[in-house]
Amino acid sequence: MSDIVDAAVTQIAAGQPVILVDSQDRENEGDLVLAAQFIDTERAATMIRSGGLFLLAAEAVLFERLQLPLIEPRHADADTPRMGVAFDARHGITTGISARDRTRTVQCAIDMTSGPDDIVLPGHIFPLSEHPDGLAGRQGHTEGAVALMRLAELFPAAVMSEVLRPDGDVARRDELDVLSREQGWPIIDIPSLVTASLDR
Repeated sequence: MSDIVDAAVTQIAAGQPVILVDSQDRENEGDLVLAAQFIDTERAATMIRSGGLFLLAAEAVLFERLQLPLIEPRHADADTPRMGVAFDARHGITTGISARDRTRTVQCAIDMTSGPDDIVLPGHIFPLSEHPDGLAGRQGHTEGAVALMRLAELFPAAVMSEVLRPDGDVARRDELDVLSREQGWPIIDIPSLVTASLDR
């Protein structure tokens, strides 16, 4: 693996976030990505403060286990990620919106003993289903995040939140570089993950 990928894998395996960026000719956006298995209230609060939707990227088997229905695309282009109906944990939360509640919901979702009776629809965690062929089928943030978890030999699910500027607009690469230096969050690009995944 390249030094860039190594740094991201080390950071993710240590329970810390990385910034995942796609190519400039695609969305040219960055997501803060954290291994779902390391989520806690403090880390969830950090993800929420980064600005965008609180997303859970996972393999299709998680959707099957929880019987999470996928939203049928409408007027969406072919590269749109497959999003499921937002959900909450059925037990151990209040309204579902707090960092604590969202942590509990993610923990419930990745618990292999959890099933459809353990979640409530609709809710506050927005799930994204990885393409069946992973990065070979779609080179998006969803597939990149799950691939990164596999490279780190972690549970194949990641919490993601798109990084926004203080004014609410999408943060671009130069702004992500500044954030990376300030917070100590390595930047990893999806093309590097594609190469690393193919080399495995």
